[in-house]
Amino acid sequence: MTIQKKKINIFFEYIIIFLIILESTSVYSNSDILPIGILSLLTIFVSIYAIFNIEKLKRIKKRKILIYIIYIVYILIFSIFSVEKKNYGNFFIKFVYLISIFYFYIDSIDDIRRMIKIYCNCIFALCFISLVFYSFGYILKILPINYNVILNWGYTRRIGSLFNLHFFVQTEKFLNTTLVRNTGIFCEAPMYMLNLTLCLTLSMFFCEKNKLRDFILIVGIISTFSSTGYIILIILFTLYFVSSKKITIKFLILPVILVISIFIIFNIIESKSDSRSYSVRYDDYVASIQGWKENIIFGSGYRNNDLFLKNISSFRSSNTGQSSSVGAILLQGGIYLFLLYFVSFLSIYKFNKKSKIFSIIYIILFILTVFQYTGLELLILSISINLISLKNGVQNEKI
Repeated sequence: MTIQKKKINIFFEYIIIFLIILESTSVYSNSDILPIGILSLLTIFVSIYAIFNIEKLKRIKKRKILIYIIYIVYILIFSIFSVEKKNYGNFFIKFVYLISIFYFYIDSIDDIRRMIKIYCNCIFALCFISLVFYSFGYILKILPINYNVILNWGYTRRIGSLFNLHFFVQTEKFLNTTLVRNTGIFCEAPMYMLNLTLCLTLSMFFCEKNKLRDFILIVGIISTFSSTGYIILIILFTLYFVSSKKITIKFLILPVILVISIFIIFNIIESKSDSRSYSVRYDDYVASIQGWKENIIFGSGYRNNDLFLKNISSFRSSNTGQSSSVGAILLQGGIYLFLLYFVSFLSIYKFNKKSKIFSIIYIILFILTVFQYTGLELLILSISINLISLKNGVQNEKI
């Protein structure tokens, strides 16, 4: 590949990864700021990228093709039993078209490593920008906040923004004070926290060491006021300590670290147990399980939330969205679709030692946040399926 073509490829990869981030519950994908949908833009740029790199298809190995055939047959069977006509276009674009291109064009450890670097660079840039705007807009009151964006997420409402580059969406009660959460460009703090924690995990365990980058990401997570984010920070620090080879006495103080970590996590959970968000999350799990019982194998249908709405408690009022990916998958896709995600977790966990750490964070986020059909999840799914075909002889290679 020529240097010129490599530069063009990297340019397109940055655009694709950035659009994947935007498609994952950002304000841009749930408002009328842009004249064209993010998913449409993502499909267009992925298609251009695929055509530009069409020669990659000539180097596909038989094992990779076989794994793809198994996947495509499996997912098409699901589409027959559990996808309504009105959702078929969305399902086909995401689970057939986009995943197929991601699968065939990210086909080596170098490709995966490059995608990780690009993703981390994009999230770090978004984190830095959000902290600047959050500080000068909300904390210092220097930049004027305009309430000119109509957000269609949960319920339609007007939200504050700074130049349509940073948005003020949610608040949090703390010590009888109402604080504005740093949501960056996302519709809610949990989705922003999800991207920040995934990025921090990759930065700490898979990328070149950069303490300043990690510190800024940590500050970003803290500013979301997300209890899930705080718990994951504690788990990440504990895992980093356990996996560190430089700390020779770690096994002597490891029990103390574990006890302190468990104590802090328990206190965070206990402090949230009386809050409305805790009640809503608990009700989510109950409603999802109740709805899932009505069709255990194939669920209620892709993106069909009727059974969930039927089983939620009356106190929810306008807050009728789900907050757990695993609950949404079981409810809408049943055991059948859940098996696909289970294979994804298992593939990542078994690949090598460092991937085990990522899989732990990935599973926690999957249980506590909702991102099951997003572009980000599709990318993770396609990479995890790829790892199955890459396992012969590369388990110990660093990602």
